[in-house]
Amino acid sequence: MELLFVWINESRNGFFKQQGFNFSPEFNFIVKKEKKKWILCEDNSWIGRKSIFKDEIIENVSAIVGKNGTGKTTLLDYLAGLDCSVPLKESYGKEYQSLEEKDIREAYFSEAIREIENLLEILSENEIKENAVPSTDMAYDPSVILNYEKNPKKYKAFLEFIEERVSAQYSFVLRYIKLENFGMSSGERAFQNYFSWINLLPQFHNIDPSVPNEMRSTILLLIDEIDLYLHPEWQKKFILLLLDEVKNQFSDYKVQIIFTTHSPLCLSDIPSENTIYLSENEGRVLVDDRRIHTQTFGRDIYSLLNDAFYLADSTMGAYAEKYINDIIQQIIDEDKKYKKYTLDEITILEEKIQCIGNEVVKKKLLSMLQNCFIDKDEELKMLHREYDRIMCRIKELEA
Repeated sequence: MELLFVWINESRNGFFKQQGFNFSPEFNFIVKKEKKKWILCEDNSWIGRKSIFKDEIIENVSAIVGKNGTGKTTLLDYLAGLDCSVPLKESYGKEYQSLEEKDIREAYFSEAIREIENLLEILSENEIKENAVPSTDMAYDPSVILNYEKNPKKYKAFLEFIEERVSAQYSFVLRYIKLENFGMSSGERAFQNYFSWINLLPQFHNIDPSVPNEMRSTILLLIDEIDLYLHPEWQKKFILLLLDEVKNQFSDYKVQIIFTTHSPLCLSDIPSENTIYLSENEGRVLVDDRRIHTQTFGRDIYSLLNDAFYLADSTMGAYAEKYINDIIQQIIDEDKKYKKYTLDEITILEEKIQCIGNEVVKKKLLSMLQNCFIDKDEELKMLHREYDRIMCRIKELEA
């Protein structure tokens, strides 16, 4: 089963009001109000196409894009809450179903104490993280350093403990264990986190008893800010790697993926028909018609920045844009007339222009600057200087 369309009459926080979201490239639905009733209709003018991602496992992949504050994460949160299950008494574990509430609490805490004792035994005889404050200080960090080379027995015991608790009916300590400092960058950690979660999802009921023991035959995978912490090179590969890993982990399921992103590299792997475009107008969030946007699949990043990421005014940084505009204002006045400078002043402006990486902009500014000499003598000085530089270079090449 695939999620094709969601209508939000009004979200809980009031962020979305009477908005429809199409997730399928094959269909486009609209909601009309007739006689005080909302009616769902298929848009007959939509020229649909089958999802390029559809195969035995992947149902579809969709991206949600928009500026900050347009509700990308809010929409994902809404989708995540479409099918919420209420934790029942069974969430304590099957072995406790016949027990009274008091007995359940006692059994739970007894097992928790056993877990803690086992973990403390494993962590003993390991190096404590170096601290600049005494152990009595509240800022003291009691972290333990597990080093395979120094203590392989304890290292293996810790891994076995984690594996055993993951496969147990429930665990008290797993949620409190924080693993850090693997010698990885934040991007490497992000990669690890993504694929660890995907690997863990089929077994997640072993950690959180409120999660059903068996997943449904179809899975909706929601990922917020899929490009977070990733170098552009990894953003370029991420969708391909994600699809491969999902197919590897969920070979017996049908999976639909919906993610948010600010990355044109990630979006270039997603057709525009699979993209939800969020915009904002006078404090109200709007959903653009997908047809008004250019095709995103296989598109270069500059075109995507201009269209899908709403940067039509400029694709360069705001500081660089201001820097260039300031130079233009130094060259021409409000009446569009060239200002006049001495050779030394023009040399300073020329040095500022030389650091600009856009060759078209740089050449245009240098050309404009040639009209700023205060008189012919100053221009002649510049030309003689340039002539001397060229002749010197010719002699170097001829030598």
